[in-house]
Amino acid sequence: MPRIPDDEALSSVLALTRLDIPRVRRDAVRNTAEHLLALSSSLEAVVTRETPPATAFNARWK
Repeated sequence: MPRIPDDEALSSVLALTRLDIPRVRRDAVRNTAEHLLALSSSLEAVVTRETPPATAFNARWK
């Protein structure tokens, strides 16, 4: 499971996501964030191919 190593790293994540979490709640937030990181890290194994830009798609029927 990915780990958020310290309070500074957690502060960076919270600032990036614009979440204002009091210091007394940081441990609870850290556990939840680590769980979410573990879930999202499994998506790295999904092989995706390039997707053409939506502007190149013509959905009109002829």
